[in-house]
Amino acid sequence: MTASELISSARRRHGISQRSLARRAGTTQAYVSAIERERAQPTVEMLRRLLLVMGEELVLESRPSSGDADHDPIAYADARRQTPEQRLADALSWMRLVE
Repeated sequence: MTASELISSARRRHGISQRSLARRAGTTQAYVSAIERERAQPTVEMLRRLLLVMGEELVLESRPSSGDADHDPIAYADARRQTPEQRLADALSWMRLVE
């Protein structure tokens, strides 16, 4: 769920206008609108505050990743230590495997 969906659905559930939510959270209606239209990316603290004034709590979770090398920060760091020539050679060897 995106920040936009989270705030918009909570606001509608509670029957609160953007203006009222903004006033309670100490921000502007324009900013709440921008969040809901995905034109602004609020900080976690702002999300927490917006939800808190509606009587809700922001809960974040962590889950194990799939182990995919494309998202593996350790593999990424190892690749950054390679020279450009080594990275190119690795990429070409992967391309040959895919063909």
